[in-house]
Amino acid sequence: MKKTIQVNLSGQVFTLDEDAYDRLSAYLNQISRLYDRSAGKEEILQDIEVRIAELFIEKLGELRQVVSLRDVDSVIEIMGRPEQFEGDFDGESEASRSSTYEENEYRARRLFRDPDDQVIGGVCSGIGYYFGIDPLWVRIAFVLALVVFGTGVLFYIILHIIVPEAKTASEKLHMRGEPVNIGSIGKSIEEELNAFGERFSNSGGAFGRSSGKKLARGIDRTFYFIAELLRKLFNVIGKFLGALFVILGTFTVIALLAALFNVADVIHFGADRWSASMDIYEWGEIVFDSSEWLIASVAGLFLLVGIPFIALAYSGLTLLFPGNRIPYLGTALFGLWFLGLVLTIFSGFSILKSFSKEETVIERYALEELGIRQDTLIIRSGSDPFNISASRGYSANRDFMIKLSDDKVTRGNLEFTIMEMPSKRAVVEICKRSEGATFDQAQSKAEAINYSFENDSNTLIFNPFFTFPSRDLLRAQELTIHLSMTEGMVVFLDESSKRIIKDIPNVTNIYDPYMTGHYWKMEKEGLICLDCEEIEKSDAQNEGIKEVSIQVNID
Repeated sequence: MKKTIQVNLSGQVFTLDEDAYDRLSAYLNQISRLYDRSAGKEEILQDIEVRIAELFIEKLGELRQVVSLRDVDSVIEIMGRPEQFEGDFDGESEASRSSTYEENEYRARRLFRDPDDQVIGGVCSGIGYYFGIDPLWVRIAFVLALVVFGTGVLFYIILHIIVPEAKTASEKLHMRGEPVNIGSIGKSIEEELNAFGERFSNSGGAFGRSSGKKLARGIDRTFYFIAELLRKLFNVIGKFLGALFVILGTFTVIALLAALFNVADVIHFGADRWSASMDIYEWGEIVFDSSEWLIASVAGLFLLVGIPFIALAYSGLTLLFPGNRIPYLGTALFGLWFLGLVLTIFSGFSILKSFSKEETVIERYALEELGIRQDTLIIRSGSDPFNISASRGYSANRDFMIKLSDDKVTRGNLEFTIMEMPSKRAVVEICKRSEGATFDQAQSKAEAINYSFENDSNTLIFNPFFTFPSRDLLRAQELTIHLSMTEGMVVFLDESSKRIIKDIPNVTNIYDPYMTGHYWKMEKEGLICLDCEEIEKSDAQNEGIKEVSIQVNID
């Protein structure tokens, strides 16, 4: 039966058997003598104890409770023996010592915020160390995420909350992926003290090492005091914010999962009395030309948008339960978010390529060929599959209207206009426009647009919709109708034409919806209204009212 002794290492209580205690005590005394002449001796010893405590926790695991002599010897092998770091006495080079302990212990990098190279909070610098890249590229990625997707700031704030700051020398060595032993810890702290002294000296101070150390401690205490005040203030509202973060993050993630697994329709369209909904896969089938890019895009958007809200929910939980943290969760979340950013960018470039070229196909119909020889022409809108009322026709035409079937897509948006100046022949032009990856594809898709109109005596009836094959996908297909009129020709715009008219130029500059229900004559200077006395009178009255009101205000 062996005697056991309890010791406190950096706030952690461990039970050691007597032999292990004697070996550890002798080891720490040796380290203390090694750094007797160092200004940062206390901080060095404290960080070494922190590292030893971490190693003891790893050695014990969940089943063992007593630290044995073998455990202490193993830790000493990892940390290094003091005599191996007396470089001035044994002549061993720094490079050989470093390589010796890199062989003894390989440490993967751990994610921390870097306080020594921070622009805002050291998040980007810490991520740069973790992935072995220049922090500049990480900062550029956050800026791109902010400008393009709007999630960069939110994700940065969440990472700032959940990623700890590298405060001790041991944590900074972990962050840089360097071996953590008594030599590297001591060297790191002494370099920090020297760097601080140099910075202060360069600023005009003539303090020695002790004065610089006191100043550093004073600054630390000042910031600690401010941090304590903020912490107490934050504790008052922290629980409320934590619950809010959990609720907001959880419900957003549930909504995204519902969309991801096709449980709910997330894309909605509406205009007047018509409305439609579709899930993301229905929408994707008319946009993406391959299922692989569709899946990549959906997965990328889910990760890009969902991961920040998962992190938000987790940060809320850490506010509610400060002691419960999941190791490396911040690293995993950032990796998934970055993967989502990459998938979204690549799928975005893929789909943008399909919209890179455009072509327009024009079909011309002379009114004489259609059997219309009268000088007065009536324009009407045909039957509407979207059931838009006449009173809402003009404004509804600006809403996106689409219907899907097995073999075709129906669009409820087109434009009818009249050319500004008279022409030699009265002609109707049907302009079909589409985009594609190549000019040939764009032209083929434009030619595939199907549109029809009717004429009855002197009446032209234009349908307020057009169709194209589903296999052509949605490639910004558009349809515009141009009417060219000869000088002296008269046109009557029926009330139903509000559904299709757009930007019809006229001499009196009357707004499009007010042009319906009136006769318009094409003169040399353009369209002139033949029966707009009531509109002109109303405009004149309005001008009079404005003048009276201005006069009253002046008096």
